[in-house]
Amino acid sequence: MITRSPAAPAFRIAQVQATGGLTLTGVTFSNGKALTGDGGGILNAGAVTLTSSALTGNTAVAGSGGGIYSGPGSGAAATFTTSKLSDNKAPAGNGGALYSRGGTVTFTGSSITGNLAGRRGGGVASI
Repeated sequence: MITRSPAAPAFRIAQVQATGGLTLTGVTFSNGKALTGDGGGILNAGAVTLTSSALTGNTAVAGSGGGIYSGPGSGAAATFTTSKLSDNKAPAGNGGALYSRGGTVTFTGSSITGNLAGRRGGGVASI
């Protein structure tokens, strides 16, 4: 489990560049907090694959994608297998759990529950 302490300064848990990739199994990212910008838990421009993992309680305060922001562009990819996206927030933006701006998103046996967005897509939003 990778968790930001509520007493710690705000920071997102992970960032993946366009040429990068992140593959995790059995890991929980929680309490990530981006005060400005997108992706409270993960900001992804490359490829993220989560298996039997969770994004929970992450917040993009002024942006979109409380749990994960994926994009921009067709090269971004996010894949979730038996994973949970829960209780993430984008209070001023879109996609409480996930916001996709291009690319692909794949869910297999995963759940999206209890997420909140100020605009659209409490769970998932995309353009």
